[in-house]
Amino acid sequence: MESLNLKSKIIFCKIIDEMNGRQHFTIENGDNLPLTVELLDEGIITEYGKGNTYTFCQYYSRNGDLMQSPEICFIYIDNRSDKSKDWDQVFILPYMYQYAEICMYELSIIIVNCRIQLIHGELQKKHTRLANVWLSELETLGFLNVINKEKYNYQIRLKSDKRDWADIEVLKRSATDRFDAIQYGKRLARVFNAEIRMTDGPDHKKSSATYLRDEFDNINQGGY
Repeated sequence: MESLNLKSKIIFCKIIDEMNGRQHFTIENGDNLPLTVELLDEGIITEYGKGNTYTFCQYYSRNGDLMQSPEICFIYIDNRSDKSKDWDQVFILPYMYQYAEICMYELSIIIVNCRIQLIHGELQKKHTRLANVWLSELETLGFLNVINKEKYNYQIRLKSDKRDWADIEVLKRSATDRFDAIQYGKRLARVFNAEIRMTDGPDHKKSSATYLRDEFDNINQGGY
């Protein structure tokens, strides 16, 4: 079985790392078709060790039907003891290719009860070549730039709202840098005539915060 090349492995793993334990997620990237990634199954037994299967798909709707453009499924085996750069211990095996526009559906590895039962060698090599090209295109189109943006949390407390910050809903948004994030928070403060609590950690309840008010330049740094 043929694995992705090094460049494609790095792109693939960056996208998978962005899932952060989720079953599926979608990357929106301007006018491009969104990229949807989904964990299909776990504990697939291969000659390289146990792995998980994922689908990567760009699709659109036509007459109520989803049109894959394309969809590729992968077996992902990561034998690294940590997230080191020992890429020789990472095996990413494309095994399904679907392109609805030309009615193409190809399966190069048959998996039954979490075990590989049959491999169509030449077809699997073809799927690997197609996947290498597609992942490189996704990078060129800027999909990695989207997921590499900093993630910020915003909480909006109106003047009439007496709740503690811990009880206020969170709005999540990506930004290219902290300056852009603060400018967005200021706009929220002006629009809602409210106080904004902005954090950049995964857990907004524990992160130190920047507080933004509708006086435009009134910024206070601190925790709770």
